[in-house]
Amino acid sequence: METADNIESLIRKAQQLLDNKKTQAAIDTIHKVLEFNPSSIEGIKVYGQCLVKLNQITETSSSLAASPMLIVTDRMSSISF
Repeated sequence: METADNIESLIRKAQQLLDNKKTQAAIDTIHKVLEFNPSSIEGIKVYGQCLVKLNQITETSSSLAASPMLIVTDRMSSISF
């Protein structure tokens, strides 16, 4: 079972993998976060960045729209892909 600390650690790991151009490994890692918490803003942000790196912009829009528990707030405007 994942905990909040584990989730934060996985998000950091995914971001590091992405920064090191290991995009698929970052996606695999961030999927664990989104399985536990589909509305994780930071998880969605990193996932979107991964898809942009893979030039899958269309999938990014579809994935974000399909997030079942995503609550759109003012914080969403600060997400950069």
